[in-house]
Amino acid sequence: MTLANSQVREFLNHLNVERGLSSNTVMAYGRDLEKFLELEGATDLLTLTATQVENYVAQLRARGLSESSIARNVVSIRSAVSFTCKESHLPNPISDVKPPKNTLRLPKALTVKEISDLIDATKRSDDPHSLRATSIVELLYGTGARISEIVSLNLSDVMKIDGGEVLSVRLEGKGGKTRVVPLGGYAQRALDQYL
Repeated sequence: MTLANSQVREFLNHLNVERGLSSNTVMAYGRDLEKFLELEGATDLLTLTATQVENYVAQLRARGLSESSIARNVVSIRSAVSFTCKESHLPNPISDVKPPKNTLRLPKALTVKEISDLIDATKRSDDPHSLRATSIVELLYGTGARISEIVSLNLSDVMKIDGGEVLSVRLEGKGGKTRVVPLGGYAQRALDQYL
């Protein structure tokens, strides 16, 4: 067994015992590191170079791996090297190597039919659970809010005029940012029925 293999084994033991990661996660780290060591012929994690990691990334790209899989491989290598360096009290030779950034994909929007089916599925009866489910779906659709914003709504966030119909809701988004969102007719009726 090479020095690098024993360093990897120690790192995987650290992930399993000290960090309490799942066996699947530890095995994934192990596979990534084993593949890297084999392809690059690395014998000591402490002597790796940024060029070796960059060459490995180029090989993974040539094989058609996705950017997220490549990033996971780089994170596995960086984590193992970082752990080994800390244990040995030595500087990290690949500290400047960064995993490739994942391109953010826009979420896919539901079709009008899917939204209609979703709303219809909540309208089972006039019991409180069905009314609540319908108002949640209508609020989500009618306001464009996140689920977490709708779930955290309080009665005081529902704004009425002169005690009449619900006209808007106050939503608290990421970072504690608050915004007032007007409601369309469907969302107003669903919320009124539930309240």
